[in-house]
Amino acid sequence: MEGYVYNIRRYSRHDGPGVRTTVFLKGCPLRCQWCSSPQTWSLKPEPVFLASKCIGCGKCLHACKNGAINMLPGAHRINYSKCIKCGACAKACPSQAIRMDAQKMTSEEVVDIVERDKKYYRPTGGGITLSGGEVLAQADFSADILRLSQEAGIHTCIESSAYGSWDALEKILKHTKIAYFDLKHVDDAAHRELTGVSNEIIKQNIEKAAKSGLCRVVVNLPAIPGMNDSEKNIRAMAFFLHEIGLSEVKYLSFHKLGQHEYEELGWDYPVKDLPANEPEEDDDKKAFFESLGIHIVTK
Repeated sequence: MEGYVYNIRRYSRHDGPGVRTTVFLKGCPLRCQWCSSPQTWSLKPEPVFLASKCIGCGKCLHACKNGAINMLPGAHRINYSKCIKCGACAKACPSQAIRMDAQKMTSEEVVDIVERDKKYYRPTGGGITLSGGEVLAQADFSADILRLSQEAGIHTCIESSAYGSWDALEKILKHTKIAYFDLKHVDDAAHRELTGVSNEIIKQNIEKAAKSGLCRVVVNLPAIPGMNDSEKNIRAMAFFLHEIGLSEVKYLSFHKLGQHEYEELGWDYPVKDLPANEPEEDDDKKAFFESLGIHIVTK
């Protein structure tokens, strides 16, 4: 089974229990305004430009047959409206200022890399975490990676928006020990405005996963100032989780770690002016979850 992999990050301590290898896949149907990985939206690899590495040789300009390279001062190097993602510019670049943001791999190749750190997994409770992008965008590939990982005795986690068909998600969950599902807003209209998609199928899939008994289910709550962190929404989320019998939430405070990806794509960073979360406000919101028997977890 083949698929497109954006990045493989070894020795992670933030994407599940223990020491983990996090595999980031390409492709995501959501367009969250605060997304920290916009380079994963497209399913297939595309070129990105890092200005600090550019030596101004012009080889990318001559390699591109579609007029998608711009050498004018102050302009972003790649015109994505003309780019066909062939990779000719990246191959021609001697300084790696232009690179393709993903590679095609087999599930066996992915698991071979994951197995390199197997000695760290067992004593720490670690393993593989499959993330994205969105794992459901490459559901068969995701399921195969997880299946092979389990056959190798490796603990498995996924991070997902839960936006996709239940059949595809169920196939993945059968080989998953912990599923972390994002719930970005409980109101459908607000969710559409913030992410570009409805949350109805997301809520349905989270409920089905919770009741399936296939794996442990934890809901990720990304708290974005002024977008989804209102007391009304936080309470509505808590009541929804309480109603479907979920008892674990991972509360994610806002950060700007993905800003460099927007710069590499030549895009404006839409949340550059958002303030950081106030710890005291987060504490009050976390306390409300706890009051309903929903525990705040970190792993």
